[in-house]
Amino acid sequence: MVQGTIKWLNPTIDIMRRRKQGSTDPESAWAVARFNWMQQLLVQFEIIKLTTNNDVVNRNLPSFCIHQITFWDEMHKEQIVGMVGNQLYHFSCDADGKYDPWGMIVGEIGSQLHMK
Repeated sequence: MVQGTIKWLNPTIDIMRRRKQGSTDPESAWAVARFNWMQQLLVQFEIIKLTTNNDVVNRNLPSFCIHQITFWDEMHKEQIVGMVGNQLYHFSCDADGKYDPWGMIVGEIGSQLHMK
């Protein structure tokens, strides 16, 4: 019944694309924060000593060794942000967003973000 109604409304169907987390841009906020975090860890593990004045790394924190860290693995349920399924239906609408068989089809191709 619902599928027949959807076909009768003559939508445009797009395939959802998968969206990835993070960025490949080395200047992105995530990449800069990750770099600063790694510098802080390297200083605290006493693997490197910073010769320049870096206002991001806190030199007053105590050093530590690998034996002070606990590692474990945890199980994650897959989380999907966005619509479920791989198809996105676009319907004709008027300027107010109400269905109009002679209106324009608007909308972008949707995406799904898979996270842990």
